[in-house]
Amino acid sequence: MLFIGGAFVLGIHYATISTEQTIGAAVVREAVCTVRLRGIFRHDLLAQDRHLPYTQDRSGKVLSVDDRLYPSIGRLARQYRQYYWQALCRADPLDPCSVLLTVFVCRSTLQSDVDLPEPVQVQINATARGLCPEQAGYVYDGGLLVRDADGLICRARRLADQGQELFSITPKGQVQDMSGRYWVIRSPDGKGRDPTLAIYQTRLSLPDSRPSVQVQTSAGGGL
Repeated sequence: MLFIGGAFVLGIHYATISTEQTIGAAVVREAVCTVRLRGIFRHDLLAQDRHLPYTQDRSGKVLSVDDRLYPSIGRLARQYRQYYWQALCRADPLDPCSVLLTVFVCRSTLQSDVDLPEPVQVQINATARGLCPEQAGYVYDGGLLVRDADGLICRARRLADQGQELFSITPKGQVQDMSGRYWVIRSPDGKGRDPTLAIYQTRLSLPDSRPSVQVQTSAGGGL
């Protein structure tokens, strides 16, 4: 009976994971389509060695809460829209007309009048026993992070220690020094499990991403 009960619990766990993975792919497709259609404000401000949160479209309009919630059905009450996305962008060093986009797919705990949490940066320093974030409560055991300098996606694992937050951070590739600044999505109430379901990265060629051409005119002249 214990074996059968455990099988049911394990089945529910994997069913939840598979459902969220399927939904995550749909959420990121919607996020990419939104960025592609609405564009990026001031592409010339993007750097190649750091990220900026995607908050404004090409006309400077700030994205609202409803623009990020999934499903994207405006008339559907917010409590039934259980997922949302946040994005980071930076210039593509290989193509000045492209943007590297990193999308966080998150579980929503949104209340009626509460804004969605934005990606925040946390400094993680190396110690003799592990990696320690400067701000407590920003990194979760098993949580996903994105390194600001190069966009490397990592997963944090809490190390056993008394009175201090210590983690090991595992990237997809072999990297020696894992200290630095990372982007994370913090839980709205500062506690509970990591709200980040998955992180996706892609390269977008946007119509409004071409470098602007500066035209100089003499005093009193015009075009």
